[in-house]
Amino acid sequence: RLHPSRSQWHSKSNSKFCPLQTRTNLSERTSMPLKILLIGKTGEGKSTVTNYLLGKSVAATSSSLASCTKDPQEHVGQWKGIGEEVSIIDTPGLLDSDETNFETLQRLKKAAEQMADGINAVLFIHGIHNVRMDGATLTMMEVLNQVFPEDEFWQRSACVLTHWDRVEAAHREQSLHRWTTELPDHLKRIHCRLNTNNMHVFKGSGDPTCLDGLFPFIQHHVKFVPKIVENVAAGKDSELMDIIVKMQQQVLQQQIKANEDRVALSLKINEQQQEFLKQQMEMQNHFQELMAKKDEDQARKLDLAIREHREAYEQAQLQAQQQQPNPVLGQFVNDVLAPLVPVAVTASESGKCCIM
Repeated sequence: RLHPSRSQWHSKSNSKFCPLQTRTNLSERTSMPLKILLIGKTGEGKSTVTNYLLGKSVAATSSSLASCTKDPQEHVGQWKGIGEEVSIIDTPGLLDSDETNFETLQRLKKAAEQMADGINAVLFIHGIHNVRMDGATLTMMEVLNQVFPEDEFWQRSACVLTHWDRVEAAHREQSLHRWTTELPDHLKRIHCRLNTNNMHVFKGSGDPTCLDGLFPFIQHHVKFVPKIVENVAAGKDSELMDIIVKMQQQVLQQQIKANEDRVALSLKINEQQQEFLKQQMEMQNHFQELMAKKDEDQARKLDLAIREHREAYEQAQLQAQQQQPNPVLGQFVNDVLAPLVPVAVTASESGKCCIM
């Protein structure tokens, strides 16, 4: 189990490293820096992690949603400023910036050029406070699965959970547990092979031992050259462009579906609100009739029922906005309002309030 108090490399299936290739000798290892590729949406902390791992400020960070890294940036330094030489490729999110297809193609090609001598590890950066992956993140991971189809690429991957400080201390263990249990299911739906057995928590720059468990994992793997590097070198831009266009189509399909859902939900809420207003008007009219008849006891009961009816409607409306079943109002009419004022109010089978 991963302990958030100290990051450590671990695997559910094997506690030992499983070599993917024959290790390079020491002279090759020392002559070339370890190379790490960072992937993830803008705003999830890729630049902050880069600065921490290199022990110096080299990548621009931003707390806004605007992408501050338009092009892949390669930063070279020592591990935490004192260790082995490492090179980190800080990539922008594929779906973050408002760019043309050709501009996206150029960014992918630039990233491929920076990976020409191979990569040792791939780090997926994501905020731990966002327990569920949104549609944009899932689409990005699906696209990366197409850009990097090789098992060797994903076997070098690890997850780094950021924004630890955005989760209340009492809920951190729960959030971490949800990540370790739910993330594999999210990725399985899109056939992404991100290594979810290898998770690390970045608690912030103030912890000098944070992410120490990443280094042996990164150091263990020899460099791997992804297929995209060969495609770019061979001038196969059409294959990359096809992936980009499919990505844009998927994003548009998600937006169309989300818009349709919003319209349907809005119509549902408007219809419910109209029915509620009619019921309130009818009950107020009946309240006036009871007062005219000097039936104050029934009027008081109905007056309280009117308020409870309004509160039940507000709760039902909130549930509708959360796209949950909303039987609250119908239950109130059947279980509370009708028995309370049986002469004045009955409930139809549909749960609508009817004034007799």
